[in-house]
Amino acid sequence: MINKLDIKRDAIEKFLMRVKDSIKKNKKAAIAVLSTVLVLCAAAAVCAVLYQKSVDDSLAEYAKISDDFDDSVRKISEDIPRTMENYDLLNSKINELKAETAAKIIKLKEKSKFGYIARDGYYLAAGYYLESEKNEEAIKYFELFIKENPESELAPLALFSIGVCYENSGNFDKALEMYLSIEKKYPNGKFNARNLYDIGRMYQKKGDLAKAKEYYEKVKVQHTNTLHSDYATARLMLLNTKPEEVPAKK
Repeated sequence: MINKLDIKRDAIEKFLMRVKDSIKKNKKAAIAVLSTVLVLCAAAAVCAVLYQKSVDDSLAEYAKISDDFDDSVRKISEDIPRTMENYDLLNSKINELKAETAAKIIKLKEKSKFGYIARDGYYLAAGYYLESEKNEEAIKYFELFIKENPESELAPLALFSIGVCYENSGNFDKALEMYLSIEKKYPNGKFNARNLYDIGRMYQKKGDLAKAKEYYEKVKVQHTNTLHSDYATARLMLLNTKPEEVPAKK
């Protein structure tokens, strides 16, 4: 009587023999495949190392740019006493430093291939330009950032900052356009209260008091117990006060 265990053992041995014969017949191909796999693994490891080095180098350079800016501001503050008479001179010097720092960040961003600086460099530079009151440059680089990173969490803030630049330049129509686009694209954004309040301010500056009141009311209703709700309430009180009821300035 044939033992079932022996049959299974024979089947396994025959299978292993076929595998062994196949390896012998295709030895060169097997070695080639194995070599290719090893080369690909080595290449992937090298790429990972180079990627990390690139990221680390750009971050280190950005840190140096930031430190140099802080050191320069500190030196200017030491050289120029902080007095009312020196305010304009001090502010002008610091703004020059901010613009120079923005240019350095742009240069670093454009040579960086991977990581934080490669992705957000234009946004960082635009922030320095905004603070240095160079509104045209700030707008340019905020727009470039949005173009490259339309889905970024920073995109709505970049769009809002463009509105601030236009407002700082006295172009209230364009500022309003930006703020309204944010309301439409990001109705539940993190800074929605501020944006609605600023829409109201722009309408008020343009003399459209009805629309201004509409947006101040939106802030009160949608964002109760917030700082901008308090601001909106104060503006509504002034807008709703008859001229003869406004206290005279002493």
